[in-house]
Amino acid sequence: MPELRFWNRKDLQRLKNLQTQVRRINQQLNYVQHRKTQIMKTQKTRNIDFRRARTRTLIALGGLVEKSGLTDLVGIELGQDLQKDEKCFENIALLFGALLELKCY
Repeated sequence: MPELRFWNRKDLQRLKNLQTQVRRINQQLNYVQHRKTQIMKTQKTRNIDFRRARTRTLIALGGLVEKSGLTDLVGIELGQDLQKDEKCFENIALLFGALLELKCY
């Protein structure tokens, strides 16, 4: 038959210390998880802001290309679906080549 062991004061104090340590570790873990959530939200907001700013820039650049007359020069009409309309592929390549030529100067 197993021996019954009674808790002495030392053992009870050790148990109490362990419980305190576990509670502190849980508090620290909760804090770290909270900070992680805050950082992820901040990062997500920054990514969204960057994407919005990038989109605005790309739209503005597209407007500048249209205002410069390059779209008329290569035969691209406003409203054409440049990704799906196969007739536009050659015109797109021509515009891209023109922009690359400008980059070289």
